[in-house]
Amino acid sequence: MQRTEARLAALEAELHGQRALLASLQREHAQALDAQLAACNAVAATAGAGSKPGSPPAKAAGTSTSARRGGGSSSGGGSPTATASGHTRLKLAGLENASPRRSSKDLALTPKSDSGISYPPLAGKVYPPTDLKARAVTPRKCPYTLQLTHVFGYRGRDCRNNVRYVGPQNDVAFFTSSLGVVYNKETNEQRFFTDHTDNIVCLAVHPNKKYVATGQVGPEPSICVWDGSTSPPRSLAFLNGKLAGHAGGIIALCFTSKTADDDGLLVSIGAEPAHTLAVWDWRKVSISAKAEIGPNKIYVVETNRESGTIITAGLCHLTFWTVNGNAISGEEGDFGKNADASSQAMMCCGFAGPTSTLVGTSEGELTVWERNVLAIRIKAHNGPVYALCVSPDFVITGGGDGSIHFWKFADDKRSLAIAKTVNASAISSTPSIRSLSVNENGGILFGTGTNEIAESEGASIKILLRSHFGEVAGLAMHPSKLKMITVGHDQTLRIWSLQTRRMLGVLHLDEALSVVAYSPCGNFAAVGLLNGGLMVLEVNSLKVVTAKKDRVSSITDTKYSPDGLLLAVTSRDATLDIYDVAENYALKATCSGHASPVTHVDWSKDGAYLQSCGEANDMLYWTSSGKQLKGAHQVRDVEWDTMTCPFGWSISGVWEGAHCPIQAMDRAHGKRALAVALEDGTVCLHSYPFVRGNGIKEDDAASGKVHAGNVNTVRFSYGDTFAVSAGTDDMTICQWRVVPPPKTPKKTS
Repeated sequence: MQRTEARLAALEAELHGQRALLASLQREHAQALDAQLAACNAVAATAGAGSKPGSPPAKAAGTSTSARRGGGSSSGGGSPTATASGHTRLKLAGLENASPRRSSKDLALTPKSDSGISYPPLAGKVYPPTDLKARAVTPRKCPYTLQLTHVFGYRGRDCRNNVRYVGPQNDVAFFTSSLGVVYNKETNEQRFFTDHTDNIVCLAVHPNKKYVATGQVGPEPSICVWDGSTSPPRSLAFLNGKLAGHAGGIIALCFTSKTADDDGLLVSIGAEPAHTLAVWDWRKVSISAKAEIGPNKIYVVETNRESGTIITAGLCHLTFWTVNGNAISGEEGDFGKNADASSQAMMCCGFAGPTSTLVGTSEGELTVWERNVLAIRIKAHNGPVYALCVSPDFVITGGGDGSIHFWKFADDKRSLAIAKTVNASAISSTPSIRSLSVNENGGILFGTGTNEIAESEGASIKILLRSHFGEVAGLAMHPSKLKMITVGHDQTLRIWSLQTRRMLGVLHLDEALSVVAYSPCGNFAAVGLLNGGLMVLEVNSLKVVTAKKDRVSSITDTKYSPDGLLLAVTSRDATLDIYDVAENYALKATCSGHASPVTHVDWSKDGAYLQSCGEANDMLYWTSSGKQLKGAHQVRDVEWDTMTCPFGWSISGVWEGAHCPIQAMDRAHGKRALAVALEDGTVCLHSYPFVRGNGIKEDDAASGKVHAGNVNTVRFSYGDTFAVSAGTDDMTICQWRVVPPPKTPKKTS
């Protein structure tokens, strides 16, 4: 507590000094500019004395519209009595970006006209700028394209057996959202298979370590077989699960190939109540045999490569299947005197010979079966045995307790003993091992229930990939570096480098987080909580500077004013709160007017105004002191610092012809592109401005669809080099490169 108080005192002293310095500089500039203005007035008066009566006064260069309208008058011979606001003085010195906030009186001079437009689903109107002709926009197709470069995500929380070694370099194959991913450990680069249209939930790798099969859930249950050794991965076969009677998804897959040279068959299990087992000749896209397993939940299907026996395991279920041509028959597991074991869920399996099967259970047991009879039963883990694989030397199990055990058979093959253990708790407090794979060099690849992928060689563990293990709710870009912060319902805040494509730090908290914003200097981050709380962190140390709770419902957006002196915070309480940063984030104003939860907020470039959007698609406008403006016509000439509210004249064309609702939006810092995230997971890149009726179709936008559901946030990085999208349910963060158009070669004479 003493350290925190000391740090706060130091920060307050530093801020006080900076404010004093700013005030001093402003006074010096004001004095110098007053002298300049006096000289300008003298010249203007001389010119006015020689002008014709009634002629309009000369306009001083650099004078703002508001100053011209409210500051000057003509009398007698037409000489102006020029006055200037602090904004005018700073603009004459080239310091307009540091100008004081305008008064709401400025906006009162902006006339309302009939030029406003309304379009669904906007509840209200938006207005073009008064100098619309000067801002005429030529319709053009977006010149930029999106290239997926990296994903921070892995579906380990509710899936198993889905991280595998592939290729001669032992690359890593896994899935997240609707993406099949092949990861090169040495270069930290990824290759993507993008043919799926919904969440992938199962994966199998051929013995040749090249071919990968993935199955998706949803109304179109499908299986894709692809070559993971090519760049990008090449599609080999598409299998429509409906042909096998699958419905709701494909939940388990395995190849039957006995050798690397044998294409073999592919076995799939569907999510339909009967859980159909189908055997595919995947090269011919035809079904060789199929059978109904039954209503019990199925967790895994595997093939014994020596005997060809297919094993299905699940809740109170273990069956040994034999395929003979188009015929398939099954024999249930015989528990003998261990009838109590039959009530367990059989979570994973492997093979120690043509007739020996190993099965891990939900009660933490490792069981050994000879043919279909239970022979050995051992307590292996303090928690479920989620993963199992077999190497030439060991039987390897991974459990919900975060341990990886290496087992050896006794000489008589009647018992097993632990030879060594790797504890994965070093990478997470609750690492729950969900997947295991072993390579020819003895390396162990594993995935965890907290969505990490790591590799163990000997006693050391190297983390290959980290990601959120709950909904990714908020995303903020560093204002001057290629870094970002994400927050989620997994109660973590994470800092990432977009250059190295790695996580730089993580903070575990006690509450679910909903939004985050960097301060303009990049040293602080304002974090909104799902319970309505607000905290501010020092980014480098990840220490809490201040914490408040003025709301009951979730915080939905938060943004600093461009000068960093104010913080706007919206919530599902239908409020917009404005905090004074210099006063230890004291609540300065609460803006109430929305009839529904407030979802987005933007500051004006000069920090004088805010716009906010409600869940009911209504837009309201405010001064920085918290006063509500009369309507959109008053801000038609305001330049917005950010554009995340989804409604406005300059972005009105986005909704025209959009095939599904818009969930998130961001304007590039260079103001030439607009990133839009749709409800179905599509991320689009439009030209900016994108005005309604400009003739540009949705198909003219650059787009990519890899998220398998709602995209909560999309943001441009510093310098507009990247755009990053964050999914909600798929817990996946996608880093896209914004590719500029090719340069036109100069013509030579």
